[in-house]
Amino acid sequence: MAQMLGMKILQRIRLWLAGGNKAFKKRRAGNTTGVGKQEYSSPHQAKGDVGEDLAVAYLRGEGFDIIDRNVRLPVGEIDIVAQHEGEIHFVEVKTRTTSFFAHAIESVTPAKQRRVKKAAAWFLAGLTESTGREPSCHFDVIGVDLSSHPPQIDCIRDAFE
Repeated sequence: MAQMLGMKILQRIRLWLAGGNKAFKKRRAGNTTGVGKQEYSSPHQAKGDVGEDLAVAYLRGEGFDIIDRNVRLPVGEIDIVAQHEGEIHFVEVKTRTTSFFAHAIESVTPAKQRRVKKAAAWFLAGLTESTGREPSCHFDVIGVDLSSHPPQIDCIRDAFE
């Protein structure tokens, strides 16, 4: 399974780098396989999808269980919700195709951090209601640099509180 996922990610990167962005398929929220039915409307969305696929593969390799992806809530979006050792991790993924400007991780501004925290509070409220307890949570940031071959993945755990 992991090898098959790795091959799918490599195919997506090759297509993206070759400019075949129409070949990418948009993921529906909650679909952790990365295959959906709707085509992307922009190369930017395709690039983000490749970065998130690589981030998910990285997290799974580190022993994380993926709970959900692209969680859209009234107050914001969470790229990846994962669980590790009984704790919930809200992961913001930033993907870059060039390292000429700021590193991907540096683009998570204080305003973006506030939006992620608000969305996480909504997510946790629903989880607490269904389980009766509020789990411990962390806010992590993963930066994916597609300009290097293979792509470079940097993870900052507990990047903000």
